[in-house]
Amino acid sequence: MTLTLPRILLRPLIACVAGLAAALALWWLAAATHHARQTSLVALRATLRQLDAQLAHAREDAAQRAHLDQRLTNLLATHTTRDAAPWSQPGHPFDAHRVANLRVRAHAQASPLPHANALPTVNFQRLQIDAELLHELVLPELVAAWTQTAGAHVVPRGCALHRAPPSAALPLAAQCEFDWLSFTPPEAAP
Repeated sequence: MTLTLPRILLRPLIACVAGLAAALALWWLAAATHHARQTSLVALRATLRQLDAQLAHAREDAAQRAHLDQRLTNLLATHTTRDAAPWSQPGHPFDAHRVANLRVRAHAQASPLPHANALPTVNFQRLQIDAELLHELVLPELVAAWTQTAGAHVVPRGCALHRAPPSAALPLAAQCEFDWLSFTPPEAAP
């Protein structure tokens, strides 16, 4: 014995099954859209957090740069070299953002001969320069500042570059040695 539906009920049953399938499809589409929206929202929040962190880091860098600029300005204001020896100043000024804590030491290697007024006098100094640098590309500028000094012949002997200690103002430390030769004309010699 087989059970058959009357013809009159077959059409409403097909319509009901089709409606149920359409409702399931719409529900799945709504769930997928909601999931995509949630994923986009999570990604947007993560991006906003990253941008906030980058902005905070940029503000810290700007504040630190301003602090270092102020320190350099104070150092330059309190350490004048107007009456210093001629070898104590470079041939041209440095960019204060790229060179800090510049120290120059001189060791006399040769002194003028006594009673040699008829001859030009050669003064020879061995200079040791210590400085903190922003990056390694500033080192040629440091060397050029002394080698381009007027009135003297300056020979670079060598430079060493290493990582500065954490307490330093800039990340790299440089030590350079130069030979400084200057000439005194005979009429001005003692």
